[in-house]
Amino acid sequence: MKKVLIILIVLFSLCPTVFPVAADMAVTVAGAGDGSGTAGDGITLEWDNAMSLAQWEIDVEGVMEAGDRYFVEAGTYTLTGVWATTRPGAADHKNPIHIIGVKTGTTAEPPTTADYAFGDDRPLIAAGANSFSWEDEYLFRNLSVTSTFADGFEVDDYAMFVNCKSVNTKGVGDFYAFRVNDIITFIDCEAEASGGANGVGFSLTGNAPRAINCYAHNCTQSGIEVGTHYGLIQGCLVANNTDTGIWLRAEFGVTAVVNNTIYNSTVGLDITTVYQSTFYNNIISNCTTGALVDASDPSNFWDYNCYGNNTTDVTNITTGANSLLLTDPQFINPAGDDFRLKTSSPCLNTGLPFIGGSDSLFDGVSSMGGWQPWASPNPTSHRARYSGQSLYN
Repeated sequence: MKKVLIILIVLFSLCPTVFPVAADMAVTVAGAGDGSGTAGDGITLEWDNAMSLAQWEIDVEGVMEAGDRYFVEAGTYTLTGVWATTRPGAADHKNPIHIIGVKTGTTAEPPTTADYAFGDDRPLIAAGANSFSWEDEYLFRNLSVTSTFADGFEVDDYAMFVNCKSVNTKGVGDFYAFRVNDIITFIDCEAEASGGANGVGFSLTGNAPRAINCYAHNCTQSGIEVGTHYGLIQGCLVANNTDTGIWLRAEFGVTAVVNNTIYNSTVGLDITTVYQSTFYNNIISNCTTGALVDASDPSNFWDYNCYGNNTTDVTNITTGANSLLLTDPQFINPAGDDFRLKTSSPCLNTGLPFIGGSDSLFDGVSSMGGWQPWASPNPTSHRARYSGQSLYN
């Protein structure tokens, strides 16, 4: 008997571990069929069996596995209670859970990038006074969230947001459109936190936050708030935020603030204590104070920034020989939220040069600010979204 037991143990030890297969699932407001989101095999997406909002919440809380993809059709998903997902999406960072918004009437199984939703056709999570909170390891695409709950769209660690929008109008106490912790990336996202005195658009409190080509506006405290090391704020438009455009609010280092347009705040760029960080190719305009540092540090790089139409351009900052002071950046129509630069703007092709000169990208030159329609001297190489209205609305 012992010999048989030993043989069985050896055989089981040689067998590969079997993990659940990642699934594609459909989600609609009302749901359909058996509500599994699949064709009955638990793997293959089928719209005729779409999950409803309630079924989707149950699934992500207790059943989902690493690599699962939820395709959420456009519509209004009204929360009736707390959404607090405590189950992490993956353990190794390689297979996050995907939450992907797709257009109204999508029929492809599974959907492709041609079905991705933009603007007002993104699925809307109407959270109201309920939390909309997620754990670790998620990739969110093409979602819109409205909230009056303090933390707005909240995620813990290791997540990415692409083409997502969050609006928080709580208006009382501290409140946030997006509130996240460590290792978070935002790309082409939009945040608004309005209606009260302490609204923050993007609250990036953990290590290594990244906000790229994002839009933070009409926030009553700060558009983008960074709380620790190794951050990247690049290509963002930060406009019409009451107190601060970008606030680096703690002692930290190794952060880059590059190619942003900061417009109409009491302080455009407010920095507590920072070291070994870079600040270049930014436009800071129409602020009471353009850029403010509590105490300067020679390890930082400040240059190639434009300061225009501010009451005071800088405090405790050596601006650098290549910065533009007291210079109107010449936006096309800032009153209409069009911060593209006119062809006559002094900020075009006067940014930090690329290594390689005329043989490098963009003929060796760069421009200041975010959302630049003429970043390349060659008109045929403009990014498509620069030729008209942006993705944000």
